[in-house]
Amino acid sequence: MTEELARAFQWHQTGRLAEAEQAYRGMAAHAPERADVQYLLGVLLVQLGRAAEAETHLARVLSLSPGHADAAYNLGVARQSLGNWRGAVSAYRLALRLGADYPDVRLNLGAALQELGQFAEGELAYMEALALKPGDPGILGNLALLLKATGRFEEALAAYDVAVAAAPQRIDLHLGRAGAFKEVGKLEDALASLEAALRIDFSSPEAHNNRGVVLNDLERAVEAKAAFEQALTLKPTYAEAAGNLGNVLLGLGQIEAALRSYDQALELKPELANARFNRGFAHLLMGDYERGWEGWEGRFTLKDMQGFHLDGPVWDGRIPLNGPLLIQAEQGFGDTLHFLRYVPLLARRGVEVVIRCQDSLTGLVARSFADQARVISQDTPAPPYAAWLAVASLGHRLGTRIDTIPADMPYLKADTTLVSAWKNRLGQGGPKIGLVWRGNAGFKGEKRRAPGLAPLDSLVRANPQLRWLSLQRDPFRQDLFDLGLGEFIEDLGDGADPMTGGDFDKTAALLETLDLVITSDTAVAHLAGALGLEGWVMLSSAPDWRWGRTGDATPWYPSLRLFRQTTPGDWSGVVQSLAVAIARRFPDSPPP
Repeated sequence: MTEELARAFQWHQTGRLAEAEQAYRGMAAHAPERADVQYLLGVLLVQLGRAAEAETHLARVLSLSPGHADAAYNLGVARQSLGNWRGAVSAYRLALRLGADYPDVRLNLGAALQELGQFAEGELAYMEALALKPGDPGILGNLALLLKATGRFEEALAAYDVAVAAAPQRIDLHLGRAGAFKEVGKLEDALASLEAALRIDFSSPEAHNNRGVVLNDLERAVEAKAAFEQALTLKPTYAEAAGNLGNVLLGLGQIEAALRSYDQALELKPELANARFNRGFAHLLMGDYERGWEGWEGRFTLKDMQGFHLDGPVWDGRIPLNGPLLIQAEQGFGDTLHFLRYVPLLARRGVEVVIRCQDSLTGLVARSFADQARVISQDTPAPPYAAWLAVASLGHRLGTRIDTIPADMPYLKADTTLVSAWKNRLGQGGPKIGLVWRGNAGFKGEKRRAPGLAPLDSLVRANPQLRWLSLQRDPFRQDLFDLGLGEFIEDLGDGADPMTGGDFDKTAALLETLDLVITSDTAVAHLAGALGLEGWVMLSSAPDWRWGRTGDATPWYPSLRLFRQTTPGDWSGVVQSLAVAIARRFPDSPPP
């Protein structure tokens, strides 16, 4: 090393980077063939965050000195900084071939492979790095991130446990561990990890934001709101925190404030899919369908809906079509039942409709639209079609407004033979009230949107003269027996019963024989409404958009009556209102 290069290198090591850069550049201009100068200049530029410039010099090193392993490694670092993951992988692999067999090469190789979705190879790189440096918290943290990305959350937690024990002051490990706990439903443990992170650095916006998410999942909305506000105080440009604040405000019924938060989030980060969708949801809830539908269409950009697409053009709402329109089910049973109301409208406009829906709906749907559509199971291939549309997009494509909702009831028709069979089975005793207290167990917000059976215990016991019939399916059917209500409520939720299990045709026929159905926000509510039957729907304080913000009626289903929760988590007011309504509806029942 020449005296000039040694002086520049000393400046480099002691943080006098501007002087070092100037010196390196002077030497490189004078002797461009010197690989050692090009290398040190490239490393310096990587340190300064000027990766594109660094890449040029490091590539030059390798052209001058093809066996320079450290140059290959640093070239990988520069490319990784530029998001050139494939180029980074190539450089790291070259570095390994040239003998740069130290942990950071394999660590960075694993990270680049992970970004490319090459998880198996990335995991192997991390394991090789750990073999060279056992128990290293940085390598374990990266491995845990990969394990989370591949759904192996328990393994990720095991990696985080070792990493946190080795480096308890690393906030990123506590944040990652909290995320893994959240994924497996261990919300209290997630909260504890986030609070540990905040003890390390209370000024971390990410820790406050993530704590708010967990608190909201724990139904501690007021605390969640404060956490998101703290995150935004620390980082006013934190778009995700603004979107999350909108979510908690929406749950608290503060819809105008929620909309302001969503607007803020999208101004900061227009591509934020959750905020765009949730803003659309809020507009729909307020009855502003014109703005709401546009955001509602953003559901296809959400994580759970990504990849939902069929071949061929998506219908844009124009008529006529040069062939059939395929209507494709997309989410839950309730959404399908709700939006199929548009089929008669399409048929009247001369559209040839093919409905591709959940298998358990095909019998009911085929009968109901026998003269208006062809119906097939979504488990079978679609026939040829001119265009397709997801069923829940029909409102948007047909320009529905709050005052133009198609509400010609009923639009579903039960099987008369099955209805007769149910009448024979149930006999004349009554009044008969069907009861459903929970919906889809896999729905994230199910616990929040449905009361469960326990709050209804007193209502059932106080009205023994009514014939209570449980339509509840597993796994919540067991509540009936756990609460000792088997002698008060007849169990009609056995999936193995040939008259109840299998499909919605049987449920529709059963509903036709009842005097009333009382249900939470479930597919049964949509089924009763679409059949034009009397139903009472128990709604949480943060209802789905189609039930609206206020009132005891919905233009979507004129035969349904809504019973709204006023305080999050407290169903006592709903039960009291039901008791009064039952006394009026069935005068022989005792006063509440």
